[in-house]
Amino acid sequence: MSVFKAAIFLENTKRAKSIAQILHRNNCEVLLAQSLSELSSLIKKEIIDVAVIKFENDKKILGNNIRILKDSLFSVSTQILFDVEDRNSIKANDIIFFGKDSLVFNLDETEILSKLFNLSQKSKKIRNKIQEIEEAYSESKNKKILIIDNDNNFITNLYYILQAKSFDIAVAKDFDAAKLEIANSKFKIIFSAYNVNQKNALDFWREIIKSDNKIKKIPLVLIFNEGEEHEIIFGYDLNIQDYIIKNYATESIKAKIENIIQKNFDERKKILATAYENYLNNVATYNQNLSSKIFDLKIINKIYSPLPGGEFFLTKIIDDNLVFILADIMGKKWSSWHNAKFYADYFYRIIYSMLEIKKFDSTGILTEEINKFICEDAKISEVFPSCLISFFNFKNKKMQLSIAGDFTAIIVDKQKEIDMPSDKGLLLGLTEETSYETYESKILSGNSYFFLSDGCLEARNLQGNSINLTKILTIVASNQNNDELLNNLTKLYESFSSQYLEDDITIANLFINNL
Repeated sequence: MSVFKAAIFLENTKRAKSIAQILHRNNCEVLLAQSLSELSSLIKKEIIDVAVIKFENDKKILGNNIRILKDSLFSVSTQILFDVEDRNSIKANDIIFFGKDSLVFNLDETEILSKLFNLSQKSKKIRNKIQEIEEAYSESKNKKILIIDNDNNFITNLYYILQAKSFDIAVAKDFDAAKLEIANSKFKIIFSAYNVNQKNALDFWREIIKSDNKIKKIPLVLIFNEGEEHEIIFGYDLNIQDYIIKNYATESIKAKIENIIQKNFDERKKILATAYENYLNNVATYNQNLSSKIFDLKIINKIYSPLPGGEFFLTKIIDDNLVFILADIMGKKWSSWHNAKFYADYFYRIIYSMLEIKKFDSTGILTEEINKFICEDAKISEVFPSCLISFFNFKNKKMQLSIAGDFTAIIVDKQKEIDMPSDKGLLLGLTEETSYETYESKILSGNSYFFLSDGCLEARNLQGNSINLTKILTIVASNQNNDELLNNLTKLYESFSSQYLEDDITIANLFINNL
């Protein structure tokens, strides 16, 4: 079995064959392409860990070559190693931007193998993440529901209600049978009678959770006989979504079941499916600046070098609201641009899909919904994202703001008075019970809103000293136009950090022209 698979296209065929021979000697599979388009076709047809191409000094040609190779889902994980024939042609900026692991200067066997192996490991990690998205999408289409009860008449009624919704239904008439069903199938929701053959559903649920704590994430709906429903208070520690009382009219039970299904199944399915579809369609991850008669939104972004993290921003017009979101994935934790970028892309699509599907009355509610979704989503909960969410309703002249993490908001009015909302919630994904405050203020002509990512206040100079917030506030409250303000903020960070950043830095400025 080969260590990894590489594909090579170099106009210098002698050089290409030399690299191929090194890889063959070390049990690696190699494919040689005769053109860039052939190399692109290979990447689409097969799992290629690393593609080797010539480094071009002309960035337009280089950028076009990269786009040709990275134009499909199959190529998302393929890493590119740039072969540099002339070491003197490489500038310091090239090394910073592409990363030292992406450039090979000579035919030193140890160096080539080391770089290719490191890149192949990145490729495998990204493929695993893609597989997780596909599994999540596949799971969102899973319509399997378990009913635990020995009341045949009620089982029949419940069965027909759920069957009308095209669910795949399994029935267990005691808890032993239920245990086997749960072990062998993935259920989206479980309906369980409170008492089955003199056994208590809460005791059963606690027992089965001990064997596999992941089972607690399956929503549980209890079925009570009339008068038993007060027992639900003893299940406060379990993931009990709701309950049904058997003696109620069939239409009432049906309405309640439909509400439970909508809450626990349809919305999440839509969000995951939309996120996956956006991923396949390569939706743009980062919005550009926006301008209108009412406002100007401008954003500066300085990338941590040589490993950019996972910061992104999202702007969207919904009805009378301008939605602006600044978010971050802790990219340095993953020590890889590719992993941080992957998580950021996925997180972006989750938020975007939520905004597409559902209307939110406040930034706090949206932040809480995002937090709940992330807590349930194993593929992203482990990285603990953070975000700043703002709504600007220009019709009602109201602004809302919620923060999860260490973002900073600065509001400067026409008189250069400064307000800094201080309510900051926990990072996303820590616990489902987290609540997030909604800060509200009136939108006035001449107001200027600054949103800063966590890297802005954590920036350090070469002596290890943190940047002074007072310097930032002095600039944002000065009598300059907004372009000058952003330019001066950029210069502040460049001079303070000697142009070497320890984290991504994003500063967004929204200026209200005329309401």
